[in-house]
Amino acid sequence: MKFHELLNSGQFFDCPMVIGDVDMPADLVWSDNCKITEYGIEKFKEVTEAECEYHENGNWLEVHTDNWELGQDMSQALAGYYISEKEYDKCFKL
Repeated sequence: MKFHELLNSGQFFDCPMVIGDVDMPADLVWSDNCKITEYGIEKFKEVTEAECEYHENGNWLEVHTDNWELGQDMSQALAGYYISEKEYDKCFKL
């Protein structure tokens, strides 16, 4: 499953993320009514189009991409860091 599909699947997440074999600085906290927009999918395309695995038993998420830097940017944006409120609202719907 692609990462953007998982984000738009209606599942609840509160777990650490590993993107490109790098632990991300912010956990994924995502409620079942949150969505990533088409704009957000494009903005973080290399990450959102990557295959991912949710390891339910270990409660962590792994995104398979080599672009961990963009993954870090997305991880921090998802947590509301280093992104304006206007840009956040364009990328994500609560």
